[in-house]
Amino acid sequence: MALALWLFSVCSLPALAAHPRGEAASTLAFVFDVTGSMYDDLLQVTEGAAKILESALGRASTPISNFALVPFHDPEIGPVTVTSDSKRFQRELRDLYVQGGGDCPEMSMGAIKQALEVSQPRSFIYVFTDARAKDYQLTKDVLQLVQLKQSQVLKWVERTIQVSKVHLLSTDHKEREEHLWLVPFDPNLKEVTISLSGPMPTIEILDPLGRFMWRGLGLNELLNIPNSARVVNVKNPRPGMWTIKLRSTGRHSARITGVSSIDFRAGFSTKPTSDFQKTSKRPIQGIPTHVLLNCSGLHPPGQLDQLELLSTSGETLMNLPIRPNSSQNTNTIWKVPEFMPPNENFFLKVTGYNREGYRFQRLSSVSYTNLVPGPPVVSMPRQTHCYYMQPASIRCSVKSLIPFTLRIIRNGTRIDSDRLFLGSVNTTWEISSVSGADEGFYDCVAISNSGTGIARTFLVVTGE
Repeated sequence: MALALWLFSVCSLPALAAHPRGEAASTLAFVFDVTGSMYDDLLQVTEGAAKILESALGRASTPISNFALVPFHDPEIGPVTVTSDSKRFQRELRDLYVQGGGDCPEMSMGAIKQALEVSQPRSFIYVFTDARAKDYQLTKDVLQLVQLKQSQVLKWVERTIQVSKVHLLSTDHKEREEHLWLVPFDPNLKEVTISLSGPMPTIEILDPLGRFMWRGLGLNELLNIPNSARVVNVKNPRPGMWTIKLRSTGRHSARITGVSSIDFRAGFSTKPTSDFQKTSKRPIQGIPTHVLLNCSGLHPPGQLDQLELLSTSGETLMNLPIRPNSSQNTNTIWKVPEFMPPNENFFLKVTGYNREGYRFQRLSSVSYTNLVPGPPVVSMPRQTHCYYMQPASIRCSVKSLIPFTLRIIRNGTRIDSDRLFLGSVNTTWEISSVSGADEGFYDCVAISNSGTGIARTFLVVTGE
């Protein structure tokens, strides 16, 4: 999750404080940012929200009469769900999905306003987003509603977007474990956020000088939900190798993110290329793969030197050297030798040195899965027209992510030698001089390791 938190100053009461006896029950409301930039955080955030819900339901001293869920993304808010059925509320929470976005400021104030409007007085409004408000002009209205209803807007989650959110570590574990991570913090990191979700989360941090970081003494605690999640933050960390010990007593997830202008994106291809337009977002299963890297914010003589493929639990699957792309004179495009992608989900981690010689690492924001190719898709025109004693071309189009063999068949017999193609192609078979005997059906058959595709055309001979 690794998201910074900010609380309305007028709403700094303890979360889920008990109501005095005889007062009306309140609403537990979640306001969720479902824009694309939340993709990698949404699962963990919804899990944390589920823990908040579970905690609220388990407190007899905190009467909750109903629940509200307000998703938002630019430019829309909703649909708003208000229900007294906790199970339905949990289903709606699980069914949240990210939508288009990426535009930094979002419609969060309007969403909070709607949550306050549908909630009972003295309610609890949890807001989850990684962006500042676009509709800040509604701030006054929101604060008036907060004061009028005496509600608490809690755990406002925002990201300062003057520079980018970057990822340093992302791991998921199914059991009780303790992990010690050595992570280089470079001078370009303006802040680092460490989050751990799971039962009894414990975070211990040592700076490069071996000093423990304590809350209030260089370490900011952003979120602490007992037995569920903890998020801490370090502003302007000292450059060097930091030691981070994470521990949980059950299934847990860890995220380390930062704020930095140095980041990268990756493209996959089946053959070497220096053009990102010719790459795809996922590798193809079982096919040798090349990776093209675009590193932003890295100035000469800074360089990338290693690409590491990591499992979702943080284990190294493969190490590959990174080389500058010889066809580019910039410090942004880098290439990696051909490799066979692993059959499991994996992250990409790049390491290198900045222009001052400090080591840095960055992790892909999402894990990659192999694209499993389907059978070739073959198409031909329903009819192919030609003239007697004239040349004819029989056209065939094949779409395939992997190599395939192509053959032309008439009446069950091959009429030409097979052809091998490495990927999608438009091709033709030529008949130098058409006779009446050439009229009839022709089949174009593409055969790959993923299956067979076939299409048929009828050759019409005119003027015999």
